[in-house]
This record gives sequence, structure tokens and C-alpha cells, in this order.
Amino acid sequence: MPTITGSLSLPKLFRPLRDDRGFMLPVMAIVVVVAVSGGAIAVDLARAQAVRHQLQLTADAAALAAAINLPDVDAARTAAYRYAERNMPGYPSIITADSIEFGHWSPEGRESEPAENAPSAVRVTPSLTAEKGNALSTLFAGLLGSGKLDVSASAVAGKRSPMCILALEPEQNDALAMDVAAKIEALNCSVQVNSRHNWAFRLLLGSEFLASGLCITGDAYVSMLGRVTPEPTVGCPPQPDPLADLKAPEFSDCDAHDTVRSGYSGALNPGVYCGGLTINGASKVELAAGVYVIKDGPLTIGDSSVITGEGITFYLTGETALIYFQDDSELTLTAPTSGDFEGVLVFQDRAFGGRHVWDSKAPTTLHGTIYLPDGQLISESSNAITPVGSCNVLIARSLRFKFKSSVSIDLGQKICQNYLPAAVLGTVALLD
Repeated sequence: MPTITGSLSLPKLFRPLRDDRGFMLPVMAIVVVVAVSGGAIAVDLARAQAVRHQLQLTADAAALAAAINLPDVDAARTAAYRYAERNMPGYPSIITADSIEFGHWSPEGRESEPAENAPSAVRVTPSLTAEKGNALSTLFAGLLGSGKLDVSASAVAGKRSPMCILALEPEQNDALAMDVAAKIEALNCSVQVNSRHNWAFRLLLGSEFLASGLCITGDAYVSMLGRVTPEPTVGCPPQPDPLADLKAPEFSDCDAHDTVRSGYSGALNPGVYCGGLTINGASKVELAAGVYVIKDGPLTIGDSSVITGEGITFYLTGETALIYFQDDSELTLTAPTSGDFEGVLVFQDRAFGGRHVWDSKAPTTLHGTIYLPDGQLISESSNAITPVGSCNVLIARSLRFKFKSSVSIDLGQKICQNYLPAAVLGTVALLD
């Protein structure tokens, strides 16, 4: 953590003053000393705080740059030096050899354990200290007896397993919530909850959570009869949205009808579906590859419908452009494997939120990312969003798994490299 150390002493700038009329002059002298001293301290501490912030930004940038080059420690060290010099060119030797530590990050102990071979994490600690001979010079406090301050910052970055579930909500409770008997299985991938709330993650009795890791910026509530493996790591830095740079598709006028009658059997083509797209019950529809813009209305799949398609992206725009997959609707959908929307199965316009309801209890095969940056994904009772070990990433503002609902993801499969965006696979991130 960034630190500022040092001391500011008050010298004897004034000799006691007195006259025969009393003690007013000595009192005034003391007041002047206190005022001058306080002002000097305030100015120099404000400057130190600004330098500390700059050191923290430098630590973050240098650690990330170094981590990208791991496990090559020489290249990593060179990158750290380069970014330190680039960020704070006027400050000599803020990073030395002792300022860069390599190892493996331990989420449980929140520390980097030394590693002789193939380190996966790096800690960078830029500093201005008296020991290094580059302590921060004070502007005014030197007049009061202290001319130097020690200032430092620290950051750990490393290669982490890909995130397959990311809750972007920054503050509210239940950013990721599991009701009674719900289940999340995330193999070979991690789960991140960005909310700072004390109940950012909530798991009720009979629910089961299994993943490579669970990192929470805030804290968790876990029922005594619930199971979380491994134990949640709390106080984690919030992770940025890996698809923040994904651009919306370009589209113009409506060119498609918004309703498919019950019992329909046939094909649908990409286009702009104004008023939404509703496929009524017991339909069997094959979607041609491309982008389906769902505008100002829901994407509804009716009961007992069968929907298939390869190379599919749904783009949702408008307040009512929400997912509603009804009971027993069977979905077999894969995202594009190339192009602007590589690996993206569902993309909601960032200007809109709302509740997306998944209530399909029929067999489902999905490969791709469901991206709802300001929406809530709700898995209804007994629904399994994905089959066992699917290639999926779920990114939403918040996610809730209701009674007996579940999701199963395994990003360790080689096929997942084809169906997911590069941005969500094997990322380098700040770890502390």
C-alpha cells in the first residue's frame, strides 16, 4: 500500500519576548510559530500525497507491463524500469533491483510467494526514500527542521486464469447471488465480483459454488449450509470490463418481422428486428449466421421451441430489448469464430439495463460470451443456463441464480479458444 513517512519538527525560531506590560508578545509569537508550521506541513503533505498518487499509478503500470513478459524475468524487469521512467521521468531511481519481486500470487494469503522458476506474478514498489538517497524534498518544512519525506507505493500484477463470470456492479449487494440449492461450477476459470458491498456475494443454504477462484472487492455472505470452494478472497481490486472496447454494430432501418407464429418450422436471417423478436411456442427455427439486432422489444423464445444457429450474435438495444427464454426452449447456439464479434453471443447496448430472464429447462448448448454490461441476468428455478462444461463467459452488472438453477462452465477445453474473445482468455491483471 502507498505510504508516506517522515517527521516535521518545530525549531526555536523565536526567542521568548516580554515586556513590562505582560505576556502578550510571547503568546503572539507562539501563535505565529504554530500558524507558520501548520501551513508548511499542510503544503508539503499535500505535495507528498500528489507524488504518492503518481507513484501508485507508476506501480500499477510497471507491474502490468512486467507481468505481460512473464515468465521471462529479465524482460519483465526491463519493462518495469521502462514504464517507471516513462511515468515519472523527473524522479531518479524510483525503482531498483530490490523494488521488483517475482513469485506466485497467493489469493488466500494475499501475498506473492517467491518462485525460482516460471514466476506468474510480480510486485513492483517504486519509492522515494532517504535510504535510496532520493527522498522527497519538502518545499517549506525544511525551515522547521525536516527537509525530506519518504514516499512509496506498491502493486502486484500477474497472469490469472480467465474469468468466466464477472459481476460489474460496483457498489450494491447481491452483485452475484445464489438462492437456495443453486449451483455454480466454473472449472479452469475464475469468478470476479466487483461490488464493494459487505454482501457483494451471497450464497444461501444448500447452494454450491466451485471454481478456480472467487475474488470479491467487498465481502461475502455464505450460509452455514452452503459450500464455497475455494474460500472467497475478499478485498480484491475490481477488474475492468474486458469487453469495454467492443463497438456496437452499425445498422439502419427495420428489415425484419418481429413475430414467428407458433409451430413455425423454417429459417430466419440476420437483420434489424424492430419491436423485438418473438419465436412462439413449439417452433423449430434455424438461424443463419450473422448479427441479429433486437430493437425496442424483447428476444423471446417460446415454450418447447428448438432454436439452432452457428456464428450468431444478438445485439440488444432499447429499454425493452431483454432476453426471455421460456420453459423448455431448447437452444443450440454458437458465437462467430472471427470478425468484429468473435466469441460474442449476446451483446446488450451499454445505454440500457433491465432484467434478462432465463427459464429454459430443456437441454442447451451455448458457446460464446453473454455480455450484459448494465443488465441483470436471472436464472429461474431449476434452469441450467449451460450444459455441463460449456465454453461460456457471463458478464453482467449483476447475476442471480434462483432456487435449483445452475451454470456449468469449463474454459480448460481447447475448443474454447475458438468460441471466446481473446480479451477474456488468460488475462494479465492487477492482483493487489
